[in-house]
Amino acid sequence: MAPEYPYDHSGDAEKVAAHEAHKRLLQPVKDDEFSVIVGNGETGEEYQVIQTLEGLKVAAEYARKLGYDGRAERPTGDVGPVAAEEELRPPSLGTQSIVGPADNRLDFRISAFYPATAWPQTTMVRVTNNHGAGSGTMIGARIAITNAHGTVDSAGGIDWPRIVPRQDTTSPAPPYGAVGAQTYAYPTAWVTRNCPVNPTWECNAHDWVILILWPSPFGGGHPGYLGYAAHSNDAVVQSWAHHLWGFPGCGMAQSPPGCTDGVLFGGAGEGQNPGPVVSEPLADWPFLNAKSRLSHRVDNSEGVSGAGVFSYAPAAGGPYVISTSISNGVVANTGGLGPRITDTLVSYFNSVRAQFP
Repeated sequence: MAPEYPYDHSGDAEKVAAHEAHKRLLQPVKDDEFSVIVGNGETGEEYQVIQTLEGLKVAAEYARKLGYDGRAERPTGDVGPVAAEEELRPPSLGTQSIVGPADNRLDFRISAFYPATAWPQTTMVRVTNNHGAGSGTMIGARIAITNAHGTVDSAGGIDWPRIVPRQDTTSPAPPYGAVGAQTYAYPTAWVTRNCPVNPTWECNAHDWVILILWPSPFGGGHPGYLGYAAHSNDAVVQSWAHHLWGFPGCGMAQSPPGCTDGVLFGGAGEGQNPGPVVSEPLADWPFLNAKSRLSHRVDNSEGVSGAGVFSYAPAAGGPYVISTSISNGVVANTGGLGPRITDTLVSYFNSVRAQFP
């Protein structure tokens, strides 16, 4: 099995000192509270937000009444073909596979079959900062979700985060351009559990960041966004057919056939049991002793970290993000794992949608 994380900075005295200084600034969080660290997307200046779980429920209900819920939204403008669920299960492209009998990832580069405006491909974003690049997914008109381990610095802050929806380096220009984040938020537990320097399995549950874009970020058009969904019944979640699309790194053992840097690839869950696996109960918010991480069954590689694992199964109005992918397979016969979306996170994301429409 692969390690939980590709880095360990516990022996780097400078990074550890910066992390400890950051952690000392944080206030303790009680059992009936949740907390995120919110930052300025340009300067990296941060502050801690603590809210009661009851207060979150009230805010989420108000957001729902205003029409801000967890459903997906298609792009505005000239929309290309919208694939049905069964059409998202691609044919085999190669014999090298991580999960099932053959690699089932498709090349979604801009073409006559997958035009620049094809949805939901438009919701998949390349995420960059001054330290590297990864993948992400639009989950609101101004909100993209990605991972913390590839974006948050050891001392806190994200160094100039930006996204490119539907990036395709083989095309003359990305259809929606590159957009910077006005602000961002990630779980306080990412810091208090020492995840920036010495990550353990508990960090999986807190490995997410939401990037909140500037108002009207895409000019006259919009790439649309996916929904997000949760279910408290583990068996229900583990029955959901699911997909993972992102921007893989090339030239590695787990890269897809025909891999091209900066081009979208993706596949669907496969194997004898194609549903995801949920595991590892965790007392931390937002899990409160529920199983905290979700292992998907999609062929995966480096570079896809941060992309949303999504499914049409939860309800109409999808597809819905049910996790993000943060590493390659750790649980046997799975392609990778990430934080499970819970009802509490759905409430939090709803309230953020209302704040940043």
